Amino acid sequence: MRRILDWLTQRSFRLQLIGAAVLSEIILIAALTYLGIQQMDRALAEQIRVRIDQGTVLFNAALASELAERNYSALELALQRARGEGEIDYAVLRDERGKLIVAAGWDMERPLPPIDGDVLAAADSGMVHLQQFITLGGLKVGELRYGLPTAFLQEARRRLLRQVILVASAGILVSLVGLLLLGFGMMRRLGNLTHVAGRLAGGDLSVRVVNDRHDEIGRLGAAFNNMAQMLDERVHALHASEERLALVMLGTSDGIWDWDLRRNATYFSPRFRELLGYGDEQEFRVMFQFRTALHPDDRDRTLAALDAATQQADVRFDETYRLRCRDGSYRWFRGRGQTQRDEGGEASRFAGSLSDISAQKAVEQALRESEETFFYAVRGSSDGIWDWNVSENTYYISPRYRELLGYSEEELPNERQSFLGIVHPEDLPRVEEAVRKHFRERTPYDVEYRMRHKDGGWRWFRGRGQAVWNPEGRVIRFAGASSDIEAQKQAEGSIKSLLAEQQALLDNALVGIVYLKNRVVMSCNRRFEVLFGYEPGELTGQTTEILYPYPSWDIYDARGAETYQVLNSNRSFSEEIQLRRKDGSLFWGYITGRAIDPAHPQDGSVWIYLDVSERRLAIEALRVSEGRFRKYFEESTDASLIIEGDRFVDCNLAALNMLRMNSKQELGTVHPSELSPEYQPDGRLSVEKADEMIRIAFEQGSHRFEWLHRRADGEIFPAEVLLTRIIHQDTPLLYVVWRDITDRKLAETENRKLREELEQRVRERTAELTAANKELEAFSYSVSHDLVAPLRAIDGVFAHDRGRLRCAGRRTRQGIHRSHTQWHTTHAAIDRRHACLVTRDTQRDETRYRQSLRHRCIYSERS
Repeated sequence: MRRILDWLTQRSFRLQLIGAAVLSEIILIAALTYLGIQQMDRALAEQIRVRIDQGTVLFNAALASELAERNYSALELALQRARGEGEIDYAVLRDERGKLIVAAGWDMERPLPPIDGDVLAAADSGMVHLQQFITLGGLKVGELRYGLPTAFLQEARRRLLRQVILVASAGILVSLVGLLLLGFGMMRRLGNLTHVAGRLAGGDLSVRVVNDRHDEIGRLGAAFNNMAQMLDERVHALHASEERLALVMLGTSDGIWDWDLRRNATYFSPRFRELLGYGDEQEFRVMFQFRTALHPDDRDRTLAALDAATQQADVRFDETYRLRCRDGSYRWFRGRGQTQRDEGGEASRFAGSLSDISAQKAVEQALRESEETFFYAVRGSSDGIWDWNVSENTYYISPRYRELLGYSEEELPNERQSFLGIVHPEDLPRVEEAVRKHFRERTPYDVEYRMRHKDGGWRWFRGRGQAVWNPEGRVIRFAGASSDIEAQKQAEGSIKSLLAEQQALLDNALVGIVYLKNRVVMSCNRRFEVLFGYEPGELTGQTTEILYPYPSWDIYDARGAETYQVLNSNRSFSEEIQLRRKDGSLFWGYITGRAIDPAHPQDGSVWIYLDVSERRLAIEALRVSEGRFRKYFEESTDASLIIEGDRFVDCNLAALNMLRMNSKQELGTVHPSELSPEYQPDGRLSVEKADEMIRIAFEQGSHRFEWLHRRADGEIFPAEVLLTRIIHQDTPLLYVVWRDITDRKLAETENRKLREELEQRVRERTAELTAANKELEAFSYSVSHDLVAPLRAIDGVFAHDRGRLRCAGRRTRQGIHRSHTQWHTTHAAIDRRHACLVTRDTQRDETRYRQSLRHRCIYSERS
C-alpha cells in the first residue's frame, strides 16, 4: 500500500490533489455526520424529557381522582389504553400504602427493574424505567412504575446514519468527477475551499481561504473569506447578545414577553410564568390567556391601551393592571411594551416586560392610609406635635402647638432654637439633659417644663418623645408630642387643698371610717377613734381584735375568714354586731366594708363603723309597739282589714264575723268588689265609686264614708267605712275599718218619722196661735179707738180748760200705749213659751231615741 502511495506521489500530483480533496471531503462529511448525530441525540433526549414531563402530568391527572375514589377498573383501563397506544411498555400502580392495584404488561412474579437515573444512558438500551408519585391536593395517593420504550431513538439514529453515508458517498463521487473534469488547479483550489469549509463546519470561524488570483475561484475565495469574517463577527455579536439577554432574563425580576403579530406567536419567559404562579410551560400555555386573565375592572382600559400601542406608531404601552394568577387570586402588575414596525409602518412585533408591583401597591396604600392617619391625628390631636430630623437638622412644629402657645408660623418658625427660646430658663437645662439622656441611654423621654405664651405668661407642658437610631447608634430622628398641663398643675394645687378638706370632712363625719390592711388599722378618721374611746393616733397599727368582744383568737380568726371570703367575691360585707370600747363597755354597731382589690382583700379594705345602739332600742320599742298594735288589731270589736292592691291580705276576727266567713284564707280569695252590691244607694256603680273613694283616701291620707256591703250569705248591710293610707316596707296599703250601722240607720228612720210628726204638730199649734194673735190685735184696735174718740169730744167741749185736759189726754194715751205694749209683750211671751214647749218636746223625744239606740247597740255587741 505504501508503494502505491509513493508511486502516486511521484507520478501524479493531480491524483494526490484528488486524493487529498476526497480525503478532505470524507473528513468534512464525517465531522458533519458526527455533529449531526450529537445534535440528533440531544434533540431526541429533549423529546424523551418532554414525553416524561407530559406523561407525569397526564398520568397524575388521569389516575389521581380515580385512585382516590378506588375506581380500580377505570385505572386498569387507562393504563391498558396507554400501553396499547405505545406510550408505555408496562405499568405497575400501587396505592399510598404500597398495595398493588394494577399491573399492565408486567409479570409481578418477577421483580421490577431498577429506576434509571440517567435517561440518555438508559435510552440506548431501548427502554427507560421510571417512577412517579400520584398526588391529589398536595397529598400522595399512589405510586406508578412504568417503562418508556426508546426504540424510535435507535431507529432514527440508524436512518440518519444511512442517509449521511449515502449523501457522503454521492458527494465524494461527485467531487471526484468534478475534480477530474475541472482539472488539477481547480481541484487544488476547490480542495482548499473544501478544507476551509470543513474547518468552518467544525466551528473554526477564524480560518480563511489562501487566494492570490482574481478569477472566479479567487473571487469566490475572497467572498468566502469575507463571509467567514462577517459570520465570525455576527456569531460573536450574536453570542454576546444571547449571553446578555440570557443574563438579563435570568437576573431580572420582570417577566419578558414577545408577540409576533404576523404569525400570532407569543413567547413568555420563565420568570413571566413564575410571576403568575405557573411552574409548567404546558399548563401555562393551556390555562393562561391575557385578555381573560385581566381583572374585569382593568380589562377595557388595558386592552384599549394595548390596541393604541399596536395601531399608533408614537404610542408606547405602559399600564398597571391586575392579572389572575394560577391560584385564582389577582395581583398588581405593570406592563411595558414597544412595537416594532416594518418599512410600510405596519406593526410586526410587539415585546415588553411585566413587573410585579403588588408590594408597591400595598406600600402605597399603607403609606396613603398612614399619611391620612397622621394628618387627621395631628389635625385632631389636642397635643402639640414636634419632629426633629437630626441628620438633616430640620425641625417641625405642628399648627396645634403654635395654637396652644398663641404664636403664628412667622412668630414661631420651624427651628430648634425658636422652640428652646421660649422654654423657661429654669427648666431649659432639665429639658436638654433629658434629651441627652434619652439619646445616650435610650431611657423614656418624659419631662415637664414651662413655656412662654404670646401673652407673656408661662404655661406648663408635658413633653414625651421617641428617638430613632441608625445601625451605628447615631440618632437620626427625634419626634414626640407636648401636652398643655396648665389646668393639671392648677388642679394639683386644688387637689392638695381638697385632700386637706377631705381629711377635715372625714374627721368630722358622723361615722367611723377606717382603712385596714391584713386586719391592721392603717389609717382612720377622728370619729372612729372617738367611737371606741381612743386618743388620736392610738389605734394606728393595732389589729381589729381589740374592737370585738370575741372570747378567743380562734373565733376572731374564723370570723375574719368568713368576712374576707365575702370581700373576695367582689361584694360588700355588712352586719350588726356588738363592739367593745377601750374601757371595756359594749355597744351595738353596724359595720360595712369593701375590698379595694377583690382579688386580694387582705391587702386593703375600707370599713365604716356606726353606733346603732339607739336604733336598736328604737327597733325594740317598735317591736313592742307592733305587738300592741297586733293585739289591738286582732281584739278590736271593729272590723279591721288591710288591702294591698286589689286583695285583702289580713283581717281580724270581727271582720270575719261581720262578713260571716270562716277564715282569713277564704277572705283572701275574694275580690273587694264581690263584697258590695252592683249599685250604691246614689245609683252609682260600686266599682267606679270604690275607685274614687280609694283615690281620695290616698290623696288625703284618710277618708270616711258610708257604704253598702254584702255578707258571704248574700245579705246587704250598711256600714261606715274609714280608709287610712299606710306605707309598710315601701309598699302602699289601705287600713280599713268597718262599722255595721244597721241599727243606727233604723234609729235614724224612726227619728225622721218622729221629726215629721213633731213638725206637723208645730205647724198645727202655730196656726192656732196665729188665729188667736189676729183676734187680740183686732180687740186692741177696737179698744184704742173707743177710748180716743170720747177724749177728742171732751177736748172740743172743754176748750177753755184745754191745757189741763191735754195733760189728762196725754196720760190716757200713755196708758193706752202701755197697754198696747204690754199686749205685744204678752203675745211674744206666749210665742216663746210655745217654742220652748215644742223644743222641750223635741229634745225629750231625741233623748228617748238615743237611749233606745244605745240600748240596742249594747244588746247587739253583747249578742
